[in-house]
Amino acid sequence: MTEELTGEVLNEVDADTSKLLQSIIPYLAGDENKARYLGFRASGFTIREALKLVDITDRTLRNWRQADPDFRRLEDDLLPELRTQAKKEIISLEFIRNYRLVLLKDYQVLQKSVTEPDQLTNPEHQYLLKARQHYTPQQLAILEQLFGGDGEATPGTPKSFSEFVLTLRRTITEEAIMPVGSYYAP
Repeated sequence: MTEELTGEVLNEVDADTSKLLQSIIPYLAGDENKARYLGFRASGFTIREALKLVDITDRTLRNWRQADPDFRRLEDDLLPELRTQAKKEIISLEFIRNYRLVLLKDYQVLQKSVTEPDQLTNPEHQYLLKARQHYTPQQLAILEQLFGGDGEATPGTPKSFSEFVLTLRRTITEEAIMPVGSYYAP
């Protein structure tokens, strides 16, 4: 089985989010901590929460505000605009990244079930049984609609995470009530 995720890998994931924010705010290209701080603030974290997550002090933030008028303007005046611009991209990136990790975990368990079936632990076996329920033609169609092609949602594709969950739930419910071998065309 492949290596488990480490703290180093998780830090790299956060660094990728910082790079995304730096592309939205090119001014911050040289200062990762400022971008991370504004990213957490744009994601709805309070000032204290953002300071703790970036591991900086109140004093550092005060220094940034006093020494850097552009940073101060971004924080004071443009944070709502930054929230609007960044939240969609950050949430999309994080969702896709997390989904990729779910697929990696699925792959690891599936691979072990094929190559070392006698070594499968009870939790892995239970995970395998639950994961198999999600590998259906209907699920594939939903994922292709959601992530396929040019990245733009097609008509009828969920436009938010809530719509995605509702679509997924409806599909699962339809699969549960449809007799095996029946065909359903919406």
